[in-house]
Amino acid sequence: MNKETKHILKLGTFIIVAVGVLGFMFWYVNKYLYPFFATTNAVTVTMSPEKTQKQLQEEFNVTLGLSGQYMSGVELYFNYDGDKLEYVMDQIVVLPDKYFTDVVIENVKGELSNNQNQLLVTLVTLSEISGDTVNINLKFKAISAGTAKITLDSMSKVVGVDKATKQSVLYFDLSPTTVSSEITIGSVDTTITPSVTITPEVTDGVTITPGVTDGVTITPSISITEIPTPPISGDSEVKLNLKLRFQGITSQPKEGGRTMDVAVAVAPVPYVYLAREKIATFTAQSDGTWTGSVTFENVPSYFAGTIYIKGPKHIKKKICSNSPKEPVAGGYRCSAFELLNLKNGENNLDFSNVILLAGDLPIQNGVVDAVDLAFIRQTLSNQDAEKLQRGDLNLDGIIDTQDFSLVLSALGFKYDEE
Repeated sequence: MNKETKHILKLGTFIIVAVGVLGFMFWYVNKYLYPFFATTNAVTVTMSPEKTQKQLQEEFNVTLGLSGQYMSGVELYFNYDGDKLEYVMDQIVVLPDKYFTDVVIENVKGELSNNQNQLLVTLVTLSEISGDTVNINLKFKAISAGTAKITLDSMSKVVGVDKATKQSVLYFDLSPTTVSSEITIGSVDTTITPSVTITPEVTDGVTITPGVTDGVTITPSISITEIPTPPISGDSEVKLNLKLRFQGITSQPKEGGRTMDVAVAVAPVPYVYLAREKIATFTAQSDGTWTGSVTFENVPSYFAGTIYIKGPKHIKKKICSNSPKEPVAGGYRCSAFELLNLKNGENNLDFSNVILLAGDLPIQNGVVDAVDLAFIRQTLSNQDAEKLQRGDLNLDGIIDTQDFSLVLSALGFKYDEE
């Protein structure tokens, strides 16, 4: 066999192998990869009803359906005709119930253009994802006759876990990217003539005497038993040396962020309404804990009750034990009949095994809500001193996703304890 023949055989063998490899790759891509990329990272979106008719002043629901993936959070933007429709706040219904555990943001921005309003709804779940299908029901009210439309904006986002790969996904694709509902609003002429008959009754010292003209006149006669105020004066002076731990702060912050004003209150049982509150300055330690002292004068020598702690960006925590512990961060709760005891003089109390949750930002209102989360979200990567004073929860010198995560985790607890 000469060299030319060998060369032709080698070339032929190479071509056959190459064709085989290309053929296999084509088959593999079409059978496995193409379907995978065609279906993964996609959430199917629907809105119902697509078209409907409503009367003036009638309230109605619009349902956004999401399916196909395991979803842990959504940021949804809805554009609608603000001159014809009014969004009804605090009426979101999620089915299945508890698929999303928290409404983080529910905010309407008015008159973007051409009488268009925009609704922003952010929902998250703080528990295990429970399925791949969820319906989000939103309530609107027809306020003007004509044709109106509610449209899901394409900048809406859905996050979660890919159903096929079980990997976290930053943002799923939406299919289709936008959906809408069209509402035809007609006027209705309804006249209501009320006819009211009320028979007065006397129950437990309360007399209701109606006079049915244009309304109802109620003349109450109420006997109130005054609650006795217990004596709380005494000659005891109680000093509390406290050790605290705040959520997200695991080491000593930089200079300039090592002191914190904290509200401390003592409340005797059963007269909790007599709680006394003082503001004390706490100092950061190298292990991430904070220490400070506060003194209460004229405390009854028989004191037994509770202590309330509230940081400047935190949820108020009620503590009923001299040495409290919690199974999970933020999970401490007072047990039945559990009371904290204080003695005259100094009391050293280590509360560092209880995490004081962050999230109730200044100006505080006793709840972690959409205002708090929106502020963090809108100031991400911000290092402005004034904004850091309000939104830097872990005191690392920047408002970032760590601060956002701290607020999200606090949503499971949300309210000051009373």
